[in-house]
Amino acid sequence: MRDINILVFGDSITYGAWDKEKGGWVNRLRLALENDDSNNYYTIFNLGISGDVTESIKNRFDNECKIRFNKNDNTIIIFSIGISDTQNVKDEDRVSLETFRNNIITLINSA
Repeated sequence: MRDINILVFGDSITYGAWDKEKGGWVNRLRLALENDDSNNYYTIFNLGISGDVTESIKNRFDNECKIRFNKNDNTIIIFSIGISDTQNVKDEDRVSLETFRNNIITLINSA
């Protein structure tokens, strides 16, 4: 039996906003893994926050991981990010492509 932690970072889509039936895709993943016939034990952390952009996720990433990471467990990190970054507010990109690219690289390297 293996303990597997899954940390999922993202925005409202990750959080599960508007899915009144099953609470979003992260919760649906949890439900599917609970029915997994392997001897693995999964703990899924839904770290999605509505409206979060890559900059916000980058700023909280280390702290979120430190309190959930156990060196004796297997850990999977999933990034489901970018939708909020692409918003256009008052004819301006919420996050520039260059900033988005740099944030993604930083997050991948941190993971």
